[in-house]
Amino acid sequence: MSPEKQETTNKKKNPTGKSKEDPRFIFVTGGVCSSLGKGIATASIGAIMKAAG
Repeated sequence: MSPEKQETTNKKKNPTGKSKEDPRFIFVTGGVCSSLGKGIATASIGAIMKAAG
């Protein structure tokens, strides 16, 4: 037998009874010239956080 995997999410019940996931934001600031690097860094951090749960 394998142990059951328990998922931990950031979900709350709203008044209609449906679960709703809280939004999460990542803010990366810097100069105008480095906007491509900020986008890549933000996407990478988001992917890592999503994979980690």
